[in-house]
Amino acid sequence: MSYSDALAMDTEPPTKYLVSSMSSVLNETMLANQSTMALQKSTLYSVGYEGRLEGRYGVGILVAFFAPPILIIIIGYLPFMTSISESIKPYLIWPSIIETYHVRPLSYRLGNAPIMGQSLYVFAFVVVNIVMTATGYRVAIPHAWYGNGKYYAVMTSYYPPWWIWGIIGTPAITIMVVGSGLYVRKWSYEVFLIKHIILAVLTFVGTWYHIWYCFQWLGNYQQPLFAACSVWFFDRFIRVMRILKNGVRRAQVTEIGQGYVRIDVPGIHFWPKFICALSHSQQVASMGEPSILDGNIDIENKNRVSSKSRSLARGTTTEGVTFFVRKSTGMARYLSANDSLMAFLDGSYPNNPIAAIMRTDRLLVITGEIGVSGVLPWLFAHPNVKFAWSVKKNAECLVTALDVVLDGVVDKDVSVGSRLDLQALVNQDIEAGWKKVGVMVCGPGGLCDDVRATVCAASKGPTAFELEVDAYSW
Repeated sequence: MSYSDALAMDTEPPTKYLVSSMSSVLNETMLANQSTMALQKSTLYSVGYEGRLEGRYGVGILVAFFAPPILIIIIGYLPFMTSISESIKPYLIWPSIIETYHVRPLSYRLGNAPIMGQSLYVFAFVVVNIVMTATGYRVAIPHAWYGNGKYYAVMTSYYPPWWIWGIIGTPAITIMVVGSGLYVRKWSYEVFLIKHIILAVLTFVGTWYHIWYCFQWLGNYQQPLFAACSVWFFDRFIRVMRILKNGVRRAQVTEIGQGYVRIDVPGIHFWPKFICALSHSQQVASMGEPSILDGNIDIENKNRVSSKSRSLARGTTTEGVTFFVRKSTGMARYLSANDSLMAFLDGSYPNNPIAAIMRTDRLLVITGEIGVSGVLPWLFAHPNVKFAWSVKKNAECLVTALDVVLDGVVDKDVSVGSRLDLQALVNQDIEAGWKKVGVMVCGPGGLCDDVRATVCAASKGPTAFELEVDAYSW
């Protein structure tokens, strides 16, 4: 029998009141206690109001922090914005908020300092969240769900499913955030990555069932979770698809000395514009076109790589991609000479837009150690290039390995066992009278930060600069 049918059969108005202490089954029509009804109504109204307010605030935050970057990018394409952008970059876009720290970590591995623009963005985000968290909310007193000793007594003696799943999800995301620090990533990046994925899954599952058991999908609490799950699983799915697309490869590993190895992966071609696979650590520097590395350069057209196949050290003739690896911590330290090492490739991923730096009158390419393979494409893509490379004495094997390709670079400065004089390099281009100089740097964090600071200072003069930083770090 439905509620409507039962209500139609009741012809006499009820006279008894429902009392909360009653333990018998309700089998007759009773009046609800007016104070209880008023309390429940106030509570449910307050919960509904908060849900609507949180929805409006969520949309407001989303628009406020997604729209400005997109708008700035669009405005940047306007003709009159070029000079304005060039004058802003040395003060807002390039400099770090803490001395020259940005790529290299802060003391005690506390993390990386943001640049000025990033810090302003984060500060605005925090302020807006505080304001929206502290304004507009109403307090329902008394509250039907909280505020009495009986409720807390029940909660401490009984653990419902939603509470248990909340206990699983909350520590998982806490450990994930705390355990993502530089100290963990540098100790073992592989452990960090696996742990991060497992904890992310536990966070999603715990939150999913917490919402289900607590609200049964009421109140729209599940919508942010759906969005987060969609983005995370889509990203992981695309990564797996990229790896499957590239297929199982066989890599040739060659020891070139002093803890450095060269890895050639034949039969795959990564060459859309500029691709740079900068690793989590200072191990895998980047990708280089093997035909470049073995000297098959069309000197008549430096913007084009010869399509001729190249001969690997093993005697095979093919095209492929080459990595230079410095064995440090993690799994990379186990690399040794191997003619057929199973390899999976995740990529390729394009870098930042390069149109601005390619329109400069002069391109200064600065690199350190294995960062050289990340800048090789730039050496033959710009008509006016100065190449500067410094390596430690024990990394001279890298210079030997790249002798053939560097022979095709006319203006170069290769320093073995000594640091580059960055200020002198930049001053040479300023004194040469170039109106706009592009600076591209790829290497360790200290080198990248020093170049950033040098370019920031030089940009405040009459010469315009463009800066591209491709750093490899943890």
